Amino acid sequence: MCAALIAGIATSPAYAYDFQLPNANGSATVWLTRDAGFLWEVCDDAPDGMRAMATISTSYDSITLTAAGTAGTCDEGRLYPNPLPGETVNVKVWVQNGANGAQQHVRRGIYYP
Repeated sequence: MCAALIAGIATSPAYAYDFQLPNANGSATVWLTRDAGFLWEVCDDAPDGMRAMATISTSYDSITLTAAGTAGTCDEGRLYPNPLPGETVNVKVWVQNGANGAQQHVRRGIYYP
């Protein structure tokens, strides 16, 4: 699926992506780019004053990404080691108001490398 086909997405990673999951209202998106070394990135796609958040986890590692700036900002990170074929990677993306706000417009997905 091309990022241009997804309504409301204002940002995208610099590389072609292998997995993407927008939150429930399209105001945040989490991406995976294998060509960039299994780089995970969450981006704030709406000028709503909320921060975009994502957690990515396996049985051995977990990362939390926070894009706390304005619309168009992103945060990135990597699991260590990279997930192997057959493993399950759990992905959750949402927005929240401030560092301690409630999770809103949550969406979950699974990535299989």
